[in-house]
Amino acid sequence: MSLRRLTLGCCEEMAQVLWDQPELEELDIGWYTHGAEELEKHHIPKLRSLRARLPEAVLLVSGRPVEQLHLSSGMVDEDFDEQLLGRLSLSVGPVTEFSTYFVSSPDAEGVRISLQVLARNLPQIEKLTISVGGSISGQVHLPVKILDEIPSFQCLRRLNFLNAVLATGNENIPKASIQSEWDNLFAQLKDLCPLLAFAQFTSPMYFGCWD
Repeated sequence: MSLRRLTLGCCEEMAQVLWDQPELEELDIGWYTHGAEELEKHHIPKLRSLRARLPEAVLLVSGRPVEQLHLSSGMVDEDFDEQLLGRLSLSVGPVTEFSTYFVSSPDAEGVRISLQVLARNLPQIEKLTISVGGSISGQVHLPVKILDEIPSFQCLRRLNFLNAVLATGNENIPKASIQSEWDNLFAQLKDLCPLLAFAQFTSPMYFGCWD
């Protein structure tokens, strides 16, 4: 049976499943799926949307028209590697939609380096989604660090921060004030990114958007 969309949550013989899927366009592979290294360039030639860990993503985007790429391993996970991240540019898509996440206590400098590598190797990203995965507190003010790097994505049109809590230094700050802080951040980003038309954030407590 020829498929256009496939999810493999746990599969030890992924290559054998994909060898006979020339029409496959969307692929979602789980953490316990292996065998990407056994695929040849002519396998799944129409793949345009991929969700995978970074090591598997590098193997699967190479030479394929992947436009939508979603990393299921975080940017500062143990398998994160700058050289691997750079090799995502081997997609002939090019990649215009990209999403990933950071761990609960992201290292600000690591975040900046990751974004720099992304902007350098995937310069045509139009939609960027970053799941923070926890609160941003102490001396790590992630949005400020991101503010320095987001303008490097010169084609950026849509920006999403998911599960993000903006550190304000005041735990009792009203929600309306937090919304105002985010609005100010996005207003600055719009000034720096001429093509940016929409930005939004979600947190465990509420949802807000700006356009």
